[in-house]
Amino acid sequence: MAFAACDSSDPAVRVVTGIYVGNQGNFSDNNGSVSIHDPATGQTNTNAIQNLGGLVQNILIDGNRAFVLLNFDDSYSTGRGRIDIVDLSTNQRTGQIDINTPRSAVIRGNTLWVTNLYANTVTPVDLVSNTTGTPIDVGFNPEGLALSNGMLFVANSGFGSATTVSMIDVATALNVSWTTS
Repeated sequence: MAFAACDSSDPAVRVVTGIYVGNQGNFSDNNGSVSIHDPATGQTNTNAIQNLGGLVQNILIDGNRAFVLLNFDDSYSTGRGRIDIVDLSTNQRTGQIDINTPRSAVIRGNTLWVTNLYANTVTPVDLVSNTTGTPIDVGFNPEGLALSNGMLFVANSGFGSATTVSMIDVATALNVSWTTS
């Protein structure tokens, strides 16, 4: 789930409001969707972003755009995944980035950092060119991310069997340590 809200007295400013919910969908159908609930009206649009064609793993909202992380029914065996970039003023897709099994993401400056669930890596994505950088090895099955003081902390679930935290220096894009929990 992602929340986006804004208040402005300037009528020229596009105000994006609502609660965005990623609905994973069924693995065999690749039918994930994004719902948007407007608390002011009580209305919910259950298919606000058309034709995603994958399984919604996460949504990250940054200003007037959203990044929808998608995997597919064959992602475990093929590594196939994608990030759809969506203009929130129109809910239309403005770009797509192919990336290995995205699960979670954070933004720092013009870089989107994305965990690659089955590849055991984190990939930096240049948001100016929408191109992927070199994946960085982390622990097994990276899930969540947090940024603090120039360090990217990666929660590796190992699907419960090998939980670790990896730390990446975002200035050098190097994994600096792993910590066993």
